[in-house]
Amino acid sequence: MAIAVTFAFVPGTVTAGFSLNSTMQTAANARHVPLPLLKAITYVNTRWELIIGPAGNGGYGLMNILPSQLAQAASLSGHSAVQITTDPAANLDAGAALLASANSGATDLASWQPATALALGPVVATQVFDALRSGESRTTSYGELITLAPQRLPAPSPTSALGVGSGTTVSGTAALAPATTTTAGADYPLAAWVPASPANYSTANRPHDYPVDMIIIHDIEGSYGSAIQEFQNPATQASAHYVVSDLGQMTQMVAEHDIAWHAGNWDYNTRSIGIEHEGYATGTNWYTPAMYDASARLSASICSRWGVPMDRTHVIGHYQVPDPNNPGQFGGAGHHTDPGANWNWPYYMNLAQQYANALPSPPHMVLSATAVAGDRNVTLYWPAARTCYAPITGYTVTAQPGNLVLEVPGSGVSTTITGLQNGVSYTFTVTAHNSVGQDSLTSNPATPAQLPFAGFYTLDAYGGMHGDSSVALPNSAYWPGWRIARTAKTLPVLSGAPQTGFVLDGYGGLQSFGAPLSETSGASSHYWAGWDIARDFAFLPDGTGGFVLDGYGGLHPFHLNGNISPLKALGSSYWGWDIARKVVIFADGTGGYVMDGYGGLHPFGINGPAPAVTATLIGGGYWPGWAIARDVVLLPGNGSHSGYVLDGYGGLHPFHPTVEGVMPAPIKDQYWDGWDIARGFWLASDSTATAPKGYTLDGWGGLHQFGSISTPSFPYWQGWDVAISVVGQ
Repeated sequence: MAIAVTFAFVPGTVTAGFSLNSTMQTAANARHVPLPLLKAITYVNTRWELIIGPAGNGGYGLMNILPSQLAQAASLSGHSAVQITTDPAANLDAGAALLASANSGATDLASWQPATALALGPVVATQVFDALRSGESRTTSYGELITLAPQRLPAPSPTSALGVGSGTTVSGTAALAPATTTTAGADYPLAAWVPASPANYSTANRPHDYPVDMIIIHDIEGSYGSAIQEFQNPATQASAHYVVSDLGQMTQMVAEHDIAWHAGNWDYNTRSIGIEHEGYATGTNWYTPAMYDASARLSASICSRWGVPMDRTHVIGHYQVPDPNNPGQFGGAGHHTDPGANWNWPYYMNLAQQYANALPSPPHMVLSATAVAGDRNVTLYWPAARTCYAPITGYTVTAQPGNLVLEVPGSGVSTTITGLQNGVSYTFTVTAHNSVGQDSLTSNPATPAQLPFAGFYTLDAYGGMHGDSSVALPNSAYWPGWRIARTAKTLPVLSGAPQTGFVLDGYGGLQSFGAPLSETSGASSHYWAGWDIARDFAFLPDGTGGFVLDGYGGLHPFHLNGNISPLKALGSSYWGWDIARKVVIFADGTGGYVMDGYGGLHPFGINGPAPAVTATLIGGGYWPGWAIARDVVLLPGNGSHSGYVLDGYGGLHPFHPTVEGVMPAPIKDQYWDGWDIARGFWLASDSTATAPKGYTLDGWGGLHQFGSISTPSFPYWQGWDVAISVVGQ
């Protein structure tokens, strides 16, 4: 359970001569509470086992006395709070005293139900009176046989159990089948519907905002009824979609399309359905065949209806959820261990797979289809369809207007539709097929248009260069699985598409792509084998060389194609620590800026002092002590020293020297407040200070346009932070 703390059974620590039968009889006599009622309460709460520590709802001991009840229990019984929380006899006596104080003159066993509901809650009270009707008997882990004989009681009323006006009841359910009474709120027809407090979950529209990829198995660390009550309590700040009892009863509390708070990890919450099971992780007697059967049937239904495969990659225990705050630790943020070693995974999974294989396995499309316009084409992207077990056999893409149809293999997740008309708005439907059925998504509108550049590329962290509506260029720099690429730049050209450039690796190596490009032998010194310290580089405007920037701020010249002209950076800042991030060179070749990780811009000169105007910079973004700056780009144009700084959240911060007049216009582009996902920034060559246009790159590869510019097709790696820069002109 999401709110539970460590809870342990303590067999073997029972004091010699201890008898729970005798202790319950003593408490019943002293507090004038019926003995069968005490037996039923302690059975429901712990199955007559002795425990230490609080239960999932915070209650202590056999009587599940809540922290809010401790003071009253101590006052009524004469026991201290420490005794009540650690000594079984004191706990029983104090709990009986609470019951007696809540009793308003009961004369028979049935009339004690209101007092039981006041002390334990109405749902737990229903469980207690169900146990009284059925009778129970078991031998505890410490060897004592305890028997509760069946009691003659009136049948329960249909609404007495839950007290929420749902028309459903926890009681009166056959032991080997889940509850069959439901309302329109339940997604699973064999579950009762009792909504959790809206304060305990997040409303959503899954699978269109988050996919459902997992089922997470929990135990309650307490009784079935206690979990239902806790999830209705707005102070709990936790919930699960379903709660299952050891009798196979089932209650749904959060709609499957909403996000229950059960995993202690927001990412896992968004992508999972949580199932709580009655009992304790260290208990040996709670996980019954009826519980396994009911839960396995539910999981199989989720498999069919959501496409969550029935395997241990997709059906996991709470103990397998990563701690989002401490890599390498598990059990969510609270380090839970449920459902514990006594959960029979092979038995459960065999049941779930058997039941799932008897249900249909249609495709399920998730999230959305994204259409990105190019020049007379549109590239369409979609997440792979989910399926329980029947494989996806293919996708059909239909474009409107024109009713153009393309067939894509089942392994595909994108396609480019060519031959479209520029200036026409198109929408696309992508339909997944398998042997059972189909499911569809409709894309956003996309309007093809002539693109404002001749060559444009996205670089991934492994060195891969991906043509964004441009002809792919051969690339010598690719390190699969090794995130060592730092940036890429195209060699400046006066007209037409760039034909060559470099990818910079973390050691300072410049790896060419496109047409052959070579450094002048012996004229460069910017390689640190085995030391990941190179951060950026920039070409000189005339393409004869440039500088590699190291993390300390050092600028190291390189020469190209036989050029050996003197090349020095003068006046640049140097830090003895890894804080330098980007370098840009002015279009006139007189100098440039080094940007540090805090957003500070530090001018330097090339073969001479830095231009005087750079000493009067205003604007920009500067965050002392916070390395959130990601990129710096200058406005196009000879003599311009103005531009923008990009922060990790996508904010674009204009700057300029005072002598250059107008501050570049604000850019309202994509902004991800609190999410460090922005990676790069590009300005079109015809941008001006008053009318900038271009793109921001996110870490998944998405290009977000601003200004009057069309968006190219681009590679997109949803959920994978691997894109690092955009290059081209």
